[in-house]
Order: sequence, then C-alpha cells, then structure tokens
Amino acid sequence: MDSPCVYESQTYARLLFPLRHGYALWIPEPNELLPLQYRETGVRIGDVGLITEDGGFDYIFNICASADDPINQMNGVPDDFEQLRWNASQAFQVSDRFRAGVPICSSGATQWEIGAEGVVAVPGFPIGVGGGIGVRFSREQGAVLMPTTGAHRIDCRDRDAFLRYAGKHGVRWYQFVNGKLSRGAENGSLYLITGMDKSASWETALVNNTSKSQSCSLVFMTGGLGGEGRLKLSRSSVLQASVTSRCSTNSLGLENQTLFVRGFRLSVRDTTRRLFMKTSSPRIRVDSTYNASSKDIFSEKGGGVPYGRSSTSSSGSSTRVSRNSSEGSSDNDVQSENHRDRNGLSEKANDVGAQEALPWLQPYHPLKAINDHILAIRPESTLVVTHDDDWMSILTDEDTDIPDESNLLQRILNEFESFPSGGCMTLRRRSGHPFGVLTKLPIGTRVFFFAAGGQIQYGIVHSVHMGIDENKLVIVKTDSGSMVTLPFAALTGVS
Repeated sequence: MDSPCVYESQTYARLLFPLRHGYALWIPEPNELLPLQYRETGVRIGDVGLITEDGGFDYIFNICASADDPINQMNGVPDDFEQLRWNASQAFQVSDRFRAGVPICSSGATQWEIGAEGVVAVPGFPIGVGGGIGVRFSREQGAVLMPTTGAHRIDCRDRDAFLRYAGKHGVRWYQFVNGKLSRGAENGSLYLITGMDKSASWETALVNNTSKSQSCSLVFMTGGLGGEGRLKLSRSSVLQASVTSRCSTNSLGLENQTLFVRGFRLSVRDTTRRLFMKTSSPRIRVDSTYNASSKDIFSEKGGGVPYGRSSTSSSGSSTRVSRNSSEGSSDNDVQSENHRDRNGLSEKANDVGAQEALPWLQPYHPLKAINDHILAIRPESTLVVTHDDDWMSILTDEDTDIPDESNLLQRILNEFESFPSGGCMTLRRRSGHPFGVLTKLPIGTRVFFFAAGGQIQYGIVHSVHMGIDENKLVIVKTDSGSMVTLPFAALTGVS
C-alpha cells in the first residue's frame, strides 16, 4: 500500500480527533479577504462553509444573519434565503475552556514543566521568567496545540432549530455553492457551524518522527509571565524527525482565531449513491488513515460534486488552496510543497484533463462515511444531516486514533439509527437491538452487514429459512449480484 498522502493540516486534524473537541483547524485565522465585520469575530454559530485542503474554514454565508448583513454581502446568499432567528441565550459559553499555556496534545505525548534554570518545576505552580513546557512524543506522529492566551468555547443548545433549517434548505445550499459560486464542493463537505473554540493567540506543531527507536521533544518557552510563549523546538534527533509549525500573528488581541469547529455536515443524493454503490469497479476499503493511500483516503466513494456545472471542473479550487502564505506564519512552507510533490500531489491533481487524478482532496471527516452509509441504506433519502457529536460520542478514552471506517460504522450502528426529521435523514439514539422486536424480514427488505474482511455490504432479502440448529438464516442478494447466507443476528440493519 502506498504511504499516506495527506497534507499537514489533515494529519493534524486526524491526530486530534480522539480528543473529541471537533475538527481542529490548522489555519485558525479568518480569511483576510472577508469583510472586517466578519474578521473581527471569526467563525460564528450559523456559518455555512467548507474545510479547505490546508485546514482553514472557507466561510460562505451565515444563516443567522440577514441577507443584507455585511457578512453576507461578499458571496451572497442562496435563492429564497430565510434568516434563522434564534435566541442567542440558548448558547452555552465557557470562557476558560482551555487554560493559557497548557498544551493540547495528541495521544502518546507526555508533558513536563521547565524552570528558569532548566530544572523540572513543581507541577501546578506558575511558570516563571525563562521557564517553559516540554512535550515529548513517543509515537511516530504527534500534534500539539498551545493556546498561549487560553481559549473559550461556545456551543448552540437549540440544535433542533438548526437541524430543521438545514433539512429545509440544505439541497439549495449545494445548488448555490456549486452552481452560482462554482466552488466544486464535494458531496458531504458542507458544514453548518453550531459551536467552536476560539483564542487570541496560539502555536501549533506537527511531528513526523521517522525513527521508532527515538522520541521527539518540543519546548514552549514562555519568555516570562504573560509572555506569548513563542515556539522553540528541541528535537531528540534532528535528522530523524520532521517538525512543521505555525503560530498566530494576531497583533490586535482579538479572540477571532478558531481552534476547533463543531457542527452539522450535509450530504445530498446526487452522484453519491451511484458512486457509492457502483459495482463495476473494485470496492475501496480504508482500514486506517494511517496506512491508507491518497486514493483510498480521498476516494470518490460517496463523492462527486452535486449540482456542479462540471463534475471534472476544478473551478473554484482557488478558494480552497493554501492561504498560510498570507495568513499566519509557517516554518515549512517550502517543505509543505515538496511534501505534496513527493506524494504525487503535483499540479496534475488540479488538471481538468487528468481523469485519473483526484478532482479535489476533500479533507477526511468521520461524518463523511456515516452520511454515505445512510444514503446507501435509505434510498428514499435526498438529504442527510449529521452532527459532530454523533461520532464524538462513540469514542472512548481508550481510543488513541480515530477508528477505521468499519469500526466507526459498527459503533455508530450500535448506538444510533437513521430516521427522517425535518426534511432530511439524521441519527438518533437506539432504544435497543438494531432490529428491536423484529422477528420477520419480508422478501425484498433492504439490509446491510459487515463482511468477513470488515467492509460493509448492501443487498436485499431473497429468502428466509430455519437452519438445522433452529437458528433463522437469511439469504441476501448483494448489490454485486452474489447470494450470501447469513444468520439473522449477523445483519447489522435494515432500511
């Protein structure tokens, strides 16, 4: 299998998924080309946008602002736009969700405090002049976020209103984004923000240690009490470790730097079901994003550009390419470009005529697989809307990585079921066994199950009979045309 082909931003986000804070932005700062009224606040509840390839949030419009609000003037709003009026008091805010100077680290990291003389300080005491915090990574890859001035959290508690609104207007959003704006947004990529964590300043670092025998260490030096703690790197093996870092350049002290976002992800039935259930080409199975190739991670399964002017057009791709050349600072801009070339992501990836190239590398998100699954098993659905809380709720403290696709879906299906709500399909908690008290499966019922290799299979019930051990057996005709005999309990769900 090819080595993983992901940008620093996507590796950074993936490493921080198990912390269950949402999607971690490698570029927390707002787009400098947006109106001042937006930049002063940054990402806000009600924003509709996309995660860019390099880890920023590409704001398009806000459903809680009026059509003539300055923040909705740059891109405009969809036809028949209706402002969602909601009570802002229904938000929940925590001012010091993340403490100043306390790093947020991926799995496998240990921390220690460093005194002014280089000795280990007593944990819990203020770090003095010249002191700092060290972070050591024992795994091959690691990510760290340092909110140097702390960070606050805000979430919308009235999520049902946002779900109903998305169910009513979600299809029109794709028509607007890919039609009028020609963004080329892949199916499943539209984000409706309902919560975020923000800071005034930050440091981020991504470690890719090629040596399994040595750990890699980073040191954040405070520069004194109240200092911004500019990142100073100390690596156990310079030649065997690669570190990419970024830091904020927000000189105004505004808390408009968005560290994590949470919200609804939308998928529509356009090319999604055709591509997802296509049987003329080999199935693609991603066991782990750590070992997957770029074509596996960013495959077109469940993809496509719904309501786009051309499915192969790269129109609008300029809105998703790297912005960190003009926003924030990076120690490895040149290295980043070389990294793309080494992994095959050259300019050919954006060549309209390169049919074998990836049309757009949509950043990995756990909800993509979940939405694709619902579209596949619910043929009557035209829109699927799920929330980050859905996948975050099935993770545990023992999860050091985001589960692979099969494991993720199995956990989701154990805890949730799809159901129609407000014009879309979404998820709700199960009250019992996936089949409840179901004892009969009519011929033609659409079902799904996990094959021996772990990949999910879809089909319809061909017949049901009793086995010699008096256990009910179900014969399923899969979408590929094969007949599979399964015990009743092996079926994961029905539509």
